[in-house]
Amino acid sequence: MPKRKQNTSCGPCRRARIGCDAALRGVEACSNCVRRNKTCTATLRKATRSRGTSGLTSITDIIDVAPSSVLPEEVPSRSLCHESRLYQNHEALALHHYLWDAYTALFEPQFGLWMGNDCCPFKHFPTAPKTLISRLMISLDITRSQQALNQEPRHKASNPADDIIINNALIRAVHAFSARWIVAKLPGHDRLPTIDITRQSHDRISDILWHRARQDMYKLLARVSYRSSLALYLFGITPTRAQNPEAHFSDVCREMSLKQLRELRDADRCPPPRLTTPLSIEDMSPVVDRYSCGSQYHQMVDTAYWFGIVCDTSRCLLTGSASVLFPDRTAHLSVRHILRRQIEGFRSNSEGLCQSKSPLPENTIYKIVCHGSAAKSLCWLAIVPVQRAIICSEADTALDETIGQCIREIEQFESLFSPFLDMFLRDYLLLSRELRVSVYLLTIHFHLGVLVFLNIPTQGSELSGLIPNYLELLLNSTRQIVNVIRMSLCTSGSPHPGNDQTILLDPYPEHVSDSLWYAGRGILTLARERILSLIAVESMLSVVLCGLSHLTKISFSARERLPLLRQLCVASGYEATINNVLPCFSADTSAPSSTSQSAWVDGAERLTNESLCDATLVTNTIYGYDNRVGLNQRALGWASDEVDWSQIDSVLEQWKFSDCFVDMDWWPGE
Repeated sequence: MPKRKQNTSCGPCRRARIGCDAALRGVEACSNCVRRNKTCTATLRKATRSRGTSGLTSITDIIDVAPSSVLPEEVPSRSLCHESRLYQNHEALALHHYLWDAYTALFEPQFGLWMGNDCCPFKHFPTAPKTLISRLMISLDITRSQQALNQEPRHKASNPADDIIINNALIRAVHAFSARWIVAKLPGHDRLPTIDITRQSHDRISDILWHRARQDMYKLLARVSYRSSLALYLFGITPTRAQNPEAHFSDVCREMSLKQLRELRDADRCPPPRLTTPLSIEDMSPVVDRYSCGSQYHQMVDTAYWFGIVCDTSRCLLTGSASVLFPDRTAHLSVRHILRRQIEGFRSNSEGLCQSKSPLPENTIYKIVCHGSAAKSLCWLAIVPVQRAIICSEADTALDETIGQCIREIEQFESLFSPFLDMFLRDYLLLSRELRVSVYLLTIHFHLGVLVFLNIPTQGSELSGLIPNYLELLLNSTRQIVNVIRMSLCTSGSPHPGNDQTILLDPYPEHVSDSLWYAGRGILTLARERILSLIAVESMLSVVLCGLSHLTKISFSARERLPLLRQLCVASGYEATINNVLPCFSADTSAPSSTSQSAWVDGAERLTNESLCDATLVTNTIYGYDNRVGLNQRALGWASDEVDWSQIDSVLEQWKFSDCFVDMDWWPGE
């Protein structure tokens, strides 16, 4: 009779489907059970019955070896196992809601602001409803499927099996994207405790969710949809550690996201005359009459296209890559032209606002930030051709002319929006948390573009020789970044200081890391040129290093650049300055409990389980947020071309993004 195969892993490891090292270690408990605070059954293998011994003797041996650990695992109660599985699923679902709340609280509000009618230049209506990007993409996919059922040849009906795959991939992309903010204090979660977790456990959770999401991203490469594009983009901008051999796949996902948007745009394209003849709001009424049929749908399509332009421009600026959405110079110039017309309209209507001595109303500040974001995008669009001309020798015009156009866009932004930004920094502590983040992002992103422009590598000659006011631009952008970082490090007075600074609520922490890196190098350059005094250099470097130190909680690139910037400071003779800046991750005096940490790691592992991932979780989660603010599917224009948009705008006017959270009366690991 063949010998029965003996398991080489303990019970908890077999149930979790992970490798067990008990046999290799030769100890009574494997490392997985020790880490997860589980009862290991590795000692059961040592007590197997040898040939010639009775069963009673073997049972006695088992009891003698581990009476407290073997029996509960050997003879488990079915009800206890069922309750344990329910509790683990409950933990995983709590982590899902927390991660989705992070995405909804940080990413969605800013993109909602950038896609609003005051920022998006593609307008079919005098006003357009505010929306969330995830809801917009789901709405477009639903509408396309319904149009395919109506025998429209340009649309292809969706496959239910593909919908499940796409929804699951979007869920996991959100999980991976939001994992960085587990240690941050989210808006709307003030009554909940900050998650007590070490950096190692935090990195472990991020790695688990990133690698599981990567598997689903491969499935989306050939499944073109608006949801696929959003999922690929979210995964593409999710950073991972430099040691990860799969890190380059993120760049592939960002590019494929834009290619899918371009393909969908070409399929849905309506030929309105706005790109060839830009129209103001007053000129828009005949366009609405002419394109009344399906114009609401085309408004959503154009909003998604603007989302792609913002993402594509950011990718080109920070990576030096060629544009995906602008295959030729004509389309690029058309978008810049309509943006410039929109900004000039704002200039004519905003005279005198920046001279107010009292704080402006919040809705006015939002409008200014929206128009400023459009102007920032115009500056970035002007910087990208300079990059391509210098780095890749791709130029349709002379380099001097391209640089001159870029400088003019920067100066126009400065003349129009710098007075407003100075006013907002003056009243920074009087603003709501959402407005602080919006003002902070606008300031950081604009000056990041300027510093990228000033740091474009050249061959044979310095770029400073081609820009007459090089040092002036460098000083201004460096100073503004330092000022806004200093303000962002101020807490809101919550009972959990240290995890609620504005710098930790930025949906693009890698952009801030880039800004601080360029600002730190700019300070050292200005010091060598003797433009800054010694005390100014030390004060500004302290702010930059402190900002990077705080940013290491949520940014991998900040961890890499902080020691590099310290080395540059030491080489420049500012060693005393960096010694006064302490690391900020281990600020807590009490060590996190192993039970609390294992609960979150277990929750992350459970989220990677196929059986737990519900295909309807995406829509159910978004519906839950909508129902909290009294909005139903039809009121938001889901799959409908007959919506009263003025009615929607009045409903959404009082809606705040901070209302979009699911209440949780319990917390895992407590």
